[in-house]
Amino acid sequence: MDTKTTVKKAAKRIAIATDAVLVKAGKAAEHRQHDRAVKAALKKTGKVAAIASTTAAIVVAARAAFRARRRRAAGPTPTT
Repeated sequence: MDTKTTVKKAAKRIAIATDAVLVKAGKAAEHRQHDRAVKAALKKTGKVAAIASTTAAIVVAARAAFRARRRRAAGPTPTT
Protein backbone atom coordinates (compact mmCIF):
# COMPACT_ATOMS: atom_id res chain seq x y z
CA MET A 1 0.00 0.00 0.00
CA ASP A 2 1.20 3.44 -0.71
CA THR A 3 1.10 6.41 1.62
CA LYS A 4 -1.74 8.12 -0.23
CA THR A 5 -4.09 5.13 0.24
CA THR A 6 -3.12 4.77 3.89
CA VAL A 7 -3.81 8.46 4.54
CA LYS A 8 -7.20 8.22 2.79
CA LYS A 9 -8.20 5.19 4.86
CA ALA A 10 -7.07 6.87 8.06
CA ALA A 11 -9.02 10.01 7.15
CA LYS A 12 -12.11 7.91 6.48
CA ARG A 13 -11.77 6.13 9.85
CA ILE A 14 -11.35 9.48 11.61
CA ALA A 15 -14.43 10.88 9.83
CA ILE A 16 -16.51 7.86 10.81
CA ALA A 17 -15.33 8.07 14.42
CA THR A 18 -16.06 11.82 14.50
CA ASP A 19 -19.56 11.23 13.13
CA ALA A 20 -20.19 8.59 15.78
CA VAL A 21 -19.11 10.98 18.55
CA LEU A 22 -21.32 13.74 17.16
CA VAL A 23 -24.32 11.40 16.97
CA LYS A 24 -23.70 10.31 20.56
CA ALA A 25 -23.44 13.94 21.70
CA GLY A 26 -26.66 14.80 19.84
CA LYS A 27 -28.54 11.96 21.51
CA ALA A 28 -27.24 13.05 24.92
CA ALA A 29 -28.39 16.60 24.20
CA GLU A 30 -31.84 15.31 23.24
CA HIS A 31 -32.03 13.36 26.50
CA ARG A 32 -31.05 16.42 28.52
CA GLN A 33 -33.61 18.56 26.70
CA HIS A 34 -36.32 15.96 27.32
CA ASP A 35 -35.38 15.70 30.99
CA ARG A 36 -35.56 19.48 31.37
CA ALA A 37 -39.00 19.54 29.75
CA VAL A 38 -40.27 16.79 32.07
CA LYS A 39 -38.85 18.58 35.12
CA ALA A 40 -40.52 21.85 34.08
CA ALA A 41 -43.86 20.10 33.54
CA LEU A 42 -43.68 18.42 36.95
CA LYS A 43 -42.73 21.71 38.60
CA LYS A 44 -45.70 23.47 36.97
CA THR A 45 -48.05 20.64 37.95
CA GLY A 46 -46.82 20.87 41.55
CA LYS A 47 -47.46 24.61 41.63
CA VAL A 48 -50.95 24.17 40.20
CA ALA A 49 -51.73 21.46 42.76
CA ALA A 50 -50.48 23.66 45.61
CA ILE A 51 -52.61 26.58 44.43
CA ALA A 52 -55.67 24.35 44.04
CA SER A 53 -55.29 22.83 47.50
CA THR A 54 -54.75 26.26 49.07
CA THR A 55 -57.84 27.59 47.31
CA ALA A 56 -59.89 24.61 48.50
CA ALA A 57 -58.71 25.13 52.08
CA ILE A 58 -59.63 28.82 51.93
CA VAL A 59 -63.11 28.01 50.60
CA VAL A 60 -63.70 25.42 53.34
CA ALA A 61 -62.53 27.84 56.03
CA ALA A 62 -64.68 30.66 54.64
CA ARG A 63 -67.78 28.44 54.60
CA ALA A 64 -67.13 27.32 58.18
CA ALA A 65 -66.70 30.94 59.31
CA PHE A 66 -69.90 31.94 57.51
CA ARG A 67 -71.85 29.11 59.20
CA ALA A 68 -70.45 30.06 62.61
CA ARG A 69 -71.35 33.71 62.09
CA ARG A 70 -74.86 32.74 61.01
CA ARG A 71 -75.27 30.54 64.11
CA ARG A 72 -74.13 33.33 66.42
CA ALA A 73 -76.48 35.79 64.72
CA ALA A 74 -79.43 33.44 65.12
CA GLY A 75 -78.92 33.36 68.87
CA PRO A 76 -78.89 30.42 71.24
CA THR A 77 -80.98 27.42 70.27
CA PRO A 78 -83.74 26.50 72.71
CA THR A 79 -83.04 23.40 74.74
CA THR A 80 -85.94 21.33 75.95
